Amino acid sequence: MIIIAGRAGRPTAGVTEESNSVAGIVRAASRGRMPGGRLFIAPHAPVFPLFDGMNLPRSRCAGDRVPPAVGLAAGHLRPRRQMFEGYPRFEARPAERARVGAGSVSVPEKPAVAGPDDWFALTTRLRVVMEDPRQLLSGAVTDYASSQLIAHANDPSAVVVPGLDGEPYPHTSGEPQ
Repeated sequence: MIIIAGRAGRPTAGVTEESNSVAGIVRAASRGRMPGGRLFIAPHAPVFPLFDGMNLPRSRCAGDRVPPAVGLAAGHLRPRRQMFEGYPRFEARPAERARVGAGSVSVPEKPAVAGPDDWFALTTRLRVVMEDPRQLLSGAVTDYASSQLIAHANDPSAVVVPGLDGEPYPHTSGEPQ
């Protein structure tokens, strides 16, 4: 696992493998031997002291010498997967866009949502943003919600909100609506 810590240029620069020059060098140097999902870019993480393999105590991680802060950070990058049993797991993506269906075993990115009742895609997207450390939790729905607002001329009352609209909620005013 490789963690590129610290900012690279402007605050939004170099946050993806495609835009980070160090990540490009690491990928090229690995000559295709580094598995996907093992390189992380953490622009706001503390920069760890130079590690030469001898200056820190042995970790409990396979007997390797790893700075404790790196081991702690790495442990938070891989959440428990049992939580989403039955939904496709996250797998770092190749270049093409993902499709999801009942037979999908993994997805490389958030799948497209066919509509507000596409719970398989919506739940898979939630799993992806929980497992992919590059994602924000809000990213599970922001692109879908934005596209729905655009499709409905920016009228929020015209957008169907999955899991909220169409559900029978009790009225609090006492008057029928």
